[in-house]
Amino acid sequence: MADTTPPREIAEWLDDFLDDTLMETAAIASKIGEDALAISRDEHVYTAQTGNLQSSCGFTVTIDGIPLTQTGFTPKPGASNPDGNTGSQKGKDYMEHCLQSKLQKGISLIMVAGMDYAGYVEDWGGDVLKSAEAHIRQEFDKLCRGEI
Repeated sequence: MADTTPPREIAEWLDDFLDDTLMETAAIASKIGEDALAISRDEHVYTAQTGNLQSSCGFTVTIDGIPLTQTGFTPKPGASNPDGNTGSQKGKDYMEHCLQSKLQKGISLIMVAGMDYAGYVEDWGGDVLKSAEAHIRQEFDKLCRGEI
């Protein structure tokens, strides 16, 4: 007669496997977020006069609504104002507002531009988060196809 593994041991093994897979996927999501943030901050298509718009960009990765990874909203200097602190604070505040909404189960990557004029800049042809979003979609498609 063959040895049988107790159901509890199988359940524990499956739980550990799923936890490891979830954490590995969240780490990949964080890397995707870091790359997207670099795109939004460094490859923007607008004149960074104050640095506030770039400074307000950031991301958070959550698991079941609990933040796992969050950017620091580092201030970036602009051409006419070498500060960026206002944008940094606005980005943090907007991210906090987004995190207060009820997030679904699983992994979420939330990317924000916290300045209230970010949409206007994009409407005028500037690239605040468009390229970053395209990068995120492309990378998550690869992840879903098992290419990452």
